[in-house]
Amino acid sequence: EATGEPVKEFVPTTIDGELVGYKTRVFPKDFSQPIGKVGKECDLIGQFRFKNHAHTCLIVGGEIKQRAAYQMLVDNQKARGKDEYETVAVVSPTTGEPSAWKQCQAQYTWLSQFKKVIVAMDNDEAGEAANELICKILPKGKAFVMKMSYNDADEYIKHGDEKKFINDFYKARQWTPSEIVSSDRIYQEIVRRASVDKLPF
Repeated sequence: EATGEPVKEFVPTTIDGELVGYKTRVFPKDFSQPIGKVGKECDLIGQFRFKNHAHTCLIVGGEIKQRAAYQMLVDNQKARGKDEYETVAVVSPTTGEPSAWKQCQAQYTWLSQFKKVIVAMDNDEAGEAANELICKILPKGKAFVMKMSYNDADEYIKHGDEKKFINDFYKARQWTPSEIVSSDRIYQEIVRRASVDKLPF
């Protein structure tokens, strides 16, 4: 009360769109006091808001990142005068990144309604591993990976770099298993090699 700083955050969790609990965060990062159900049996955070969306879904690594990403995407849509169009559905797991794929797998039917599912876990080694695990269980051909310039979505706002987030979002690449190279990357490599100086026999 003396400083006005937040002490605790309550994030609603749902199952089939119905409220079942609150994931709580005692600042800065204590998640040990949940209320009700908050595990992998729950919907993804924010999922209840996007029941009929069908174009693009963005999965990020946490509830603050979820709100930050949604804010930047909606602000960009309004700035372009396209607010009559469907917004990007932005969600995050209620669990940590290592087990996020299990929760996404449980929501396979819901995720299948989208034409494109972009995964953007934190820009670090653990986040990259989580990206791979999530993409493996998504509907074939719909998984994309967003390479972020900052560690996570809310850092773009902290740095006043929202336009960079939008650029990174639209540069998301279609995911392919690590041992397979996509056709667009093969083409880029062919073009690159064609321009390399060669010695005649």
